[in-house]
Amino acid sequence: DGDWRKNRRPMINKQGGVCYGVDINRNFDVAWDFKLHFAPGGVSASDDPCHKYLYVGPAAASEPETRNIVWLLDSLPGTGWFVDVHSAIPAVFHSWGLDSNQTTAPEQNFLNPAFDGIRGNPDDSYGEFITEADLDTVRGLARAMKDAITLVAGDDYNVGPAFELYATSGASDDYSYSRHLARPELPKVLGFTMECGHEFQPGDGGRETTIKEVCAALLAFCAQVKSASA
Repeated sequence: DGDWRKNRRPMINKQGGVCYGVDINRNFDVAWDFKLHFAPGGVSASDDPCHKYLYVGPAAASEPETRNIVWLLDSLPGTGWFVDVHSAIPAVFHSWGLDSNQTTAPEQNFLNPAFDGIRGNPDDSYGEFITEADLDTVRGLARAMKDAITLVAGDDYNVGPAFELYATSGASDDYSYSRHLARPELPKVLGFTMECGHEFQPGDGGRETTIKEVCAALLAFCAQVKSASA
């Protein structure tokens, strides 16, 4: 299956049959319970074990692949940045994917139950809080990645918050950024998702181009981070 996006965990469905796979990028512990946190139909997620793409898993961080990332972030407290590489639309996304970004109402955040049931609707009055400083930083890093891709391959990647694609629950980039908000003793980690290329299974030429784009983007990202930290 050329567009398979889940792991291969066997799951028993309601009829007693077996379906396979959890979407790792819906399994992280940030607004994982999408029926609680989001408006009905407001998020790209499913609690059906047989959903081809978007099954969130039986619990947050239920999957070993998810727990590997959690372990890395827990074990390497000096980590300040996280990039998850996906395919296949040419874009660089940053937080948030939960809802649209806003910088003026800190009470509007994923931890506040007063806003449960309304997130995910582009026309709602809710926006996920991010500080202006963090928003400026993630925008700058995402644009640096985009510019590097254009320089080496000529492709014009989109840049923006992940919510511009669709609302997501339990995503890795939001989880990495959410950790210091849910647990203030943890360091801040700025999260990104790079959606590379134009096809899930490109031909030889497409693969080479995608490799160049990813390498250029990540090198530019690292150079920008090093320069800002100097």
